[in-house]
Amino acid sequence: MIKVPKYAIPAIFIAVVVSVGLMLLSTTLYRQYTNRVTYPAYMESLQLEPGDIGAEPTADTPLATSIAEFEAMDTTLFYTIGRLRDTPYVIDGKNYYELELENEESVLVRVDWDSTELLESPMRRMPVGRWVPLTEEQIAQVDCPYLDVEDHYLDMKGDFDKVMTEGEYFVSRPLYGYFEKGTVILMLVLYIVLCIVFRKRSIEKQRRNAQR
Repeated sequence: MIKVPKYAIPAIFIAVVVSVGLMLLSTTLYRQYTNRVTYPAYMESLQLEPGDIGAEPTADTPLATSIAEFEAMDTTLFYTIGRLRDTPYVIDGKNYYELELENEESVLVRVDWDSTELLESPMRRMPVGRWVPLTEEQIAQVDCPYLDVEDHYLDMKGDFDKVMTEGEYFVSRPLYGYFEKGTVILMLVLYIVLCIVFRKRSIEKQRRNAQR
């Protein structure tokens, strides 16, 4: 049976409390910094220009009003007009919406509501997008009975579909990983130092007791 020295218990307790406390304090301060400074700069770098996927159309952006026209566009960017249903359909953890076109055809769309423009209610001018195929795994998750096409969708988010949230951006920073590694190293160093200090105190106490 391994006998643990009495001084090892308070040493590891103090090392854990101090290390975790410092990590929480440092990560909290760094999180505030990224939220206020670097994350806004990151978002500004992703600003869309008119005519980009997810942005408002320009005078040169063609209007497509039917599935046949979507298919004819192939990889060409376009915009459309339709009635956007507010019930989301989750596919691969992302929200898709049903868009009913002016000709009453219905398709799936990935879009930010804020990027649409309300015309004559309930019709909305959609942002620039493209006609994109779904994977077989995604098709199996489609659960919308009113769609005219289930193997394609309108991508009207583009790169903004991959935009990180504040939390995702924070944990993606290299310094965040250093906090975790630094906490472990600090904990070990503190534990060793405290064990040495407490051991010396224990030895001195034993000597004093022996001299009595």
